[in-house]
Amino acid sequence: EREFSGTNNQEGGVDEADFVKTDGDYLYVLFGDSYYDYSPYYGHLDGGRLHILAVPEVGQVEYLSNATVEGWPREMLFSGDRMAVYSDISVWDLQYAEGDHPLLSYLVRDSAESKYDEYMGDYYYDWNEYRVHSLSKLTVFNLSDRSAPQVERELYMEGWYETAREVDGTVRMVSHGYLDIPGLVYWPELPDEYWDIYWEDEDGFWNDKALQTRAEQLWMTAINVTIAQNEAIIDATNLDELVPRVYEMAGESVTVHSFTDTTNCQDFVVAEDGTARGVTSIMTLDLAQSNLSFQADHVMSNWATIYASADMLVIAEMANDWWWFWDDETARYEEATNLHAFDISQPGETSYIGSGRVNGTILDQFSLSEYNGFLRVATTTGQWGRWWLPAEEQTGPENHVFVLEQLTHGGSSTNQSTELNVVGHVGGIAPGERIWSSRFVGDRGYLVTFRNIDPLWTLDLSDPTNPQVIGELEVPGVSTYIHPLDENHLLTIGIGGDKNGLNWGSTQLSLFDVTDFANPVRASELELSPVSKEAKNEWSWAHSEATYEHKAFQYWNGQLAIPLSTYRNTWNEDRQTYHYEYVSKLVLVDVSTTAGLTIYDGSSIDHSMFYNGNDEWYWDRPDIRRTVFIDDYVYAISQQGVTVHRLDTMELSAYEG
Repeated sequence: EREFSGTNNQEGGVDEADFVKTDGDYLYVLFGDSYYDYSPYYGHLDGGRLHILAVPEVGQVEYLSNATVEGWPREMLFSGDRMAVYSDISVWDLQYAEGDHPLLSYLVRDSAESKYDEYMGDYYYDWNEYRVHSLSKLTVFNLSDRSAPQVERELYMEGWYETAREVDGTVRMVSHGYLDIPGLVYWPELPDEYWDIYWEDEDGFWNDKALQTRAEQLWMTAINVTIAQNEAIIDATNLDELVPRVYEMAGESVTVHSFTDTTNCQDFVVAEDGTARGVTSIMTLDLAQSNLSFQADHVMSNWATIYASADMLVIAEMANDWWWFWDDETARYEEATNLHAFDISQPGETSYIGSGRVNGTILDQFSLSEYNGFLRVATTTGQWGRWWLPAEEQTGPENHVFVLEQLTHGGSSTNQSTELNVVGHVGGIAPGERIWSSRFVGDRGYLVTFRNIDPLWTLDLSDPTNPQVIGELEVPGVSTYIHPLDENHLLTIGIGGDKNGLNWGSTQLSLFDVTDFANPVRASELELSPVSKEAKNEWSWAHSEATYEHKAFQYWNGQLAIPLSTYRNTWNEDRQTYHYEYVSKLVLVDVSTTAGLTIYDGSSIDHSMFYNGNDEWYWDRPDIRRTVFIDDYVYAISQQGVTVHRLDTMELSAYEG
């Protein structure tokens, strides 16, 4: 049986959606045929493709088939012979697509009035005449015959796609849409008298208390009128216009699924003091069920960060809207994060658990971790200084780790409510710095903060009610992703630097030994570049997607694959002319907890064969983006093609492109 690497996931048993997947026998790649297909322009709905490549023998690759994906293909998940493909569709694309798209009429508001476009020679609706401006589509493909994948189900959720997870065959897609209520006014309509006072008497305005008082009265009156008008519009708005719908297509037939049962509001949640003007939705579907039935849940929230363990999905959103930053000294809206937890332990089901709040804001999904029923959260407070406040009230950034657990209120099952309650906290970590990466592994936690140098912090989380900082190590540069190798070693990637700060043109790997948890050490470091030091070039810088996207980071059986790319000027020998070129490579690194980090001999894999001679490569994405290991071979995948190299010789054994 073949051994192969999969997606670099945060948690065991939880597969994260990506645009490359494999089962060891096939590669599934979600791209378009060109740049324009990958990012569809208006009216271009069928440019996305699910490409299937066979691996008949290890070390080989053969293009097998493809299937059209409607809209902008984003990511996918699979279980058995079913593939869930997620894509984004702009309503604008539906409007200008050839022919009448069956969904379009369901998205137009009842009050909308069509207008005639002389240029298009057709009728159209204004942008705000639609319920939403975007749809997240789930297409389920049946892969029983990989040479001819068949569409089995098509579901459209109102809102933009965010991410998706798969646990035991159940896929959960998370999307977000902003509330767009026609008629709402976001700025007061001020009377002429206000502007007369402000502009005509501008020279004396700031020195005349009476004018200032009158202007403030006019301002507050306009504010109150605007609020009253908005509240009347909101009160008159049907719940169906606020809660995202799901549209199901079967051929040309459309079924609308609304979630507006006012007698049972368990399918959507609103925070009591929330300021969000959007809705985050979770669509749950069990790929093992024959009928592919689905469930939808909604929570009022801002755009969120999503985390999932095998048992819990968490929506983490900023507690306050953008305006919190401009607060004055009379109120104190501080940085805070709302946490909404859902039980995902049962196949095909998603159940709301409760919500909580912690001070500060999180960086990414690795700021969150559920372990033994406790939720750990790493945050930074005070990173957005308010310069207009008195100096003594301007607090700088500092970092925290909170531990939360479920707390149930009420005696009977009919009136019980659950919240996420903070039971443990350690703060004051790295004053003046912010978190650049974090990782929770069992009873241990790791933070990387940065100002001029990179401290690695170790935390003991064995007592959830009393988390403690144990150790600290300061090293140049900063790690943006932390990968646990084993109980006592961490492998990180980030940006190189020295005592004076960061070198943004340098990609750096570090191997940390945390055997002595109170005194971690950096056992090895390695600077990566896609060009050799001997190359004659005016300048070059190394960029790796793996510094900000963990799915591009592929560690497998002691080897690390890192994609690297650069733009550079290469001069001729006479130094009179130069050539501007793009370099896209995959570098393999041997990782040993005893010998450290070393570049694997001859390991540089180059995809320039796919775009050399094409002067329009800069419109595309030629860089290698993902890696798959299958037995003794490495498969490098870019938008242009797939190459296969034998690991012991690095000989090119096959390619498709």
